[in-house]
Amino acid sequence: MKNLATIHKYYLLIASLFLGLSVQAQDVILLEDFEDDTLTYTTSTPEFRANSTDFFGRIPPLSVSGGYSVTGFNGSAYFGMMDMNVSGVSLPVTLTFSGIDISGYTDLNFSILLAEDDDGSNQDWDASSDYTLIEYQIDGGGYQNLLAVEADISSGSNGEPAIDTNFDGVGDGTKITSAFAEFTAAIAGTGSSLDIRISASFQYGDEDISI
Repeated sequence: MKNLATIHKYYLLIASLFLGLSVQAQDVILLEDFEDDTLTYTTSTPEFRANSTDFFGRIPPLSVSGGYSVTGFNGSAYFGMMDMNVSGVSLPVTLTFSGIDISGYTDLNFSILLAEDDDGSNQDWDASSDYTLIEYQIDGGGYQNLLAVEADISSGSNGEPAIDTNFDGVGDGTKITSAFAEFTAAIAGTGSSLDIRISASFQYGDEDISI
């Protein structure tokens, strides 16, 4: 057991860049940077590239359109998703991190880096149908909301992706841009085993997110 007289923060990072932790005592329980084949997640469908603008997976080894541009990641890889509505793929697609040992830990925090390609004119997220939802569950007790990204419009098409601060289906917080930015949320509760699930749905061209 950890000495609870000493303040710790425990982070789970799903990120292309490890950054910004303070100098206070902190433990990283999980770090996925997508840099090699030592992967800690499973996916609902095999990673794929249907063409240079329809993809779901690590980049590289997947290659994508030269017009797809996100910046600010450290190293050479990240996880990208764009227009996954292709034959044989059921939406939403998911990445799941299962069975993370959190025995004896308190004050858990989750951190993720997110970016979205700017197509040069509009942003193209549609209300309701385009989203990224991050959830967690402890000891199989049922998934709870952690972070969500939605279009910043309540209906129609071509909204801008933003953090949905109250999980009502409309992005009302910080915008997701083509430069990776870090987003953090506290994980309530304690237990023995933690699961993190990232669900995403994009049905048309220029709708995307990168992790």
